[in-house]
Amino acid sequence: MFRFNRIDPSQLGRIRVLRVSDRPDRSMEVQHISRNGHVLASLRTYKTHSVVCEMLILGRSRAEVTITLERLRRWLLDSGTAELETDSGRVCLAECTGISAPEYRGISAGVSVTFICRNAGKSDPDTDGFTFAGRHVTRDMGCIFLLDRANPVPAVTPYKLSIPGLPGTIRYEEVPEPEEKTISGTLYLMRKATEPDGPIQQAEIIRRLRKLSTWLLMNGRAPLIWDAEPDISWQAEFVSAEFDRQEWHNGRIRVQFVLQPVGIGQEVSRTVQISMKANVPCTLDLTDLFPDGTGYPVPVDLLIRGKKGSVGRVSVNCTGMAEPFVMGDRNFQMNTGDILRIMGTERVVFLNGKPAGIYVLSGDYPVMPTEDLCVTLLMNADADLEITARCCPRWV
Repeated sequence: MFRFNRIDPSQLGRIRVLRVSDRPDRSMEVQHISRNGHVLASLRTYKTHSVVCEMLILGRSRAEVTITLERLRRWLLDSGTAELETDSGRVCLAECTGISAPEYRGISAGVSVTFICRNAGKSDPDTDGFTFAGRHVTRDMGCIFLLDRANPVPAVTPYKLSIPGLPGTIRYEEVPEPEEKTISGTLYLMRKATEPDGPIQQAEIIRRLRKLSTWLLMNGRAPLIWDAEPDISWQAEFVSAEFDRQEWHNGRIRVQFVLQPVGIGQEVSRTVQISMKANVPCTLDLTDLFPDGTGYPVPVDLLIRGKKGSVGRVSVNCTGMAEPFVMGDRNFQMNTGDILRIMGTERVVFLNGKPAGIYVLSGDYPVMPTEDLCVTLLMNADADLEITARCCPRWV
């Protein structure tokens, strides 16, 4: 028995299979990703084996043999990647990679057909799906993505100063800011599960390339979210792309992105009712909101509602801050019903919806360290307050 793409060669004409032989090798093969029984994309992997099938085409005339040969050639090439069954009971996903020139023997002709295949039972490779600018690489753009390279630890440039007459440099104590990260990978054009197996038509490839170009180029800097970590968003922008059809006849695109060094997690918050005493600090412990910790200092947003009392000075401090963030002067007053917003993420402050930066006396906006995640407040008068602390974990 010899069947390819569920078709026996004898169904195409007077074709006889003479010999089928396996030829193991260690060259690169095309490995396939399938869904619902349809092959969607092809990838490269090692340890392939080839199958060579020798066939004899019979006919009543040379013209009939030529017609059968053309029918055989079209069947093998148009089938793309499909199941290959042999007498040994072996079932492979295979692709025809070569058809020898026919050797005529009277009014018959012999051909040798080479397939590259892998075991159908092997698991499909993992892919590195992501969403960029609100569109998913597979569901919306019709591609499989494999990550090739990335620098998970961003480069840094320490703050250093050279002093004439002294060897080397002097290093500042501040932690250097991380630089942008680069990722590169390959987009494999895939056919839809509802489409028949076989190569994607050239006109369709051109249409998809235009769609991909618009998606990558016109969105500028936009959120990129990996399927593997849907809770973290990275600001990314497209850098370059290169299209080729060397390894996968439907085409593949090598792409490169630049990512901002810090990824933003989903917002967490805590609201508490507090009766503050004048000049007595009150601490909000937010550590339990970050079960996995945070890999980078986290700005904090505070929303303070006045429930009772009048406050003329507000101080906010976080562990590790050099000095607290202090608001208040003779014109600043926060009364019952007033709302004070201290936005550490945007570095602005509002009182009842109006900018209140003129009341900031000293310090920097609140930022928590990577551990000991606490916020301490201090007021100059007794007051009942409702305080909401919001922040997003950040990771490099």
